[in-house]
Amino acid sequence: MSDNKSVLLQTIQSSYLNPDGADVWFVFDGDRVPGHKFLLTGLSPWLNITFNSSLPETGNVDMTNSQVTVAAFKEFLQFFYMDDVTLTMENIEGVIHFAKQSLSKDVFTKCEQFLIKSFTMDKIFYGHQLALLYEADALKAFCEDEICVNAEATFKSSSFLDFPYSMLLTILKFDSLVCEEKDIFDACIAWAKAACDRNQKDSKILENLRAQLDDLIYQIRFSSMTVDKATECIRSCRGLFTAAEMEEIMCMVNRKLDFIEKKFNWTPRYYNPKSGRGNQLLCSRYSSSDKTNDEYNPRGSEKITFTCNRRVVLNGFYYECSGFDGESFTVTITEAKSENVTERYNQEVTFDYGSGLELTMIL
Repeated sequence: MSDNKSVLLQTIQSSYLNPDGADVWFVFDGDRVPGHKFLLTGLSPWLNITFNSSLPETGNVDMTNSQVTVAAFKEFLQFFYMDDVTLTMENIEGVIHFAKQSLSKDVFTKCEQFLIKSFTMDKIFYGHQLALLYEADALKAFCEDEICVNAEATFKSSSFLDFPYSMLLTILKFDSLVCEEKDIFDACIAWAKAACDRNQKDSKILENLRAQLDDLIYQIRFSSMTVDKATECIRSCRGLFTAAEMEEIMCMVNRKLDFIEKKFNWTPRYYNPKSGRGNQLLCSRYSSSDKTNDEYNPRGSEKITFTCNRRVVLNGFYYECSGFDGESFTVTITEAKSENVTERYNQEVTFDYGSGLELTMIL
């Protein structure tokens, strides 16, 4: 039985792009791609409709208006013939576009998985654009997670200055960019100067700079800055803000919540590990009145799990237990896998009883 299955798989794979036995041809401008209805039927709603409609006797399917290249379509067809599919970054947009267009859910999912495994920080913006364009939820979640966790690298990447306004605005609305807010402000100014150059405007004229920034400036979270940092931003671009805006900025950094005419986003970013600011949550393993450390025997192993509904930074943990001097134990910290997030962090640390461990890590 296994031999027969192997022969069948080899036959199917050998049929890929093979004109022998082809009974349908996908016709592009100047190119014809062979297909086999007995293999393709039932694998895509679009293919089913195509094959069940009045297919001409020639077996030709006109692809000239499909908005997909020949190379991308060939990669798309691989999914139905080959056991091991080869995708390329050059053609992936065409493949995922056609997978969405043809309602091929399995192909679409595999395209998402390929993109998630292939992206670098310089390509993450491109991935996020694809995710929004094709409503790829898993890809969108991955890209946004990477952008937030690696915010510093994001704003320093080679592609950042060429980023479209709409995408930068989307990123600035994220509440969990893990970097200094002053760095975000500086990155936006650098982006605005590059935008001025692209539009042949003098970036030394603040009116031109402000025109490029437009509403982006209102997404700078001055509420996450100290007074000194906010002052640096204002002094570095004298004339960028109106008097009313500077008044609001000062109210934000001084936590004057009764300010009425708000234009800026007053929501602070989530905990910033650099500045040490933000709300801190202390979790005690034995905080209840019916248990104490003396009642707990730490020998052996124990697993502690917690969940949260927003991004957090695990600042560290402290273990103190008397009577075990000279002994050591190992702690493994792992971010659990979820539907859209792969395992990001796994660290094993060994230290002595009675000592504290200070760690800073992004989850």
